[in-house]
Amino acid sequence: MLKIIIIDDQEFCTDIIVDIIKKEKIEVDIAAICHSGKEGIKQIKKHQPDLVILDVEMPEMSGFEMLRKLEDHQFEIIFTTSFDKYSIQAIRHSALDFLLKPVVPHELIDALER
Repeated sequence: MLKIIIIDDQEFCTDIIVDIIKKEKIEVDIAAICHSGKEGIKQIKKHQPDLVILDVEMPEMSGFEMLRKLEDHQFEIIFTTSFDKYSIQAIRHSALDFLLKPVVPHELIDALER
């Protein structure tokens, strides 16, 4: 089973992702839900996820800054953001996918199935 961590500073955004996963009965293990980059780093080190669903713009530390602090990560990344201007940076971080908010259920499902 795919172990994932969801990181977004806005709780309603993490709630939407969790709701989609539950409603669609996607078989994943949600190891942690984090609301800051600092908390995300801690939980990634603790749980060693297969996939991180990561918001780009967060206070104190962006998703990109968080990844730079993790040096050599072994997980896949799905970026979420309200701004398409980050797509090139996401590609440079070898993103599995780049989803614009509000997250559309079928787009998240497609990304998770990959």
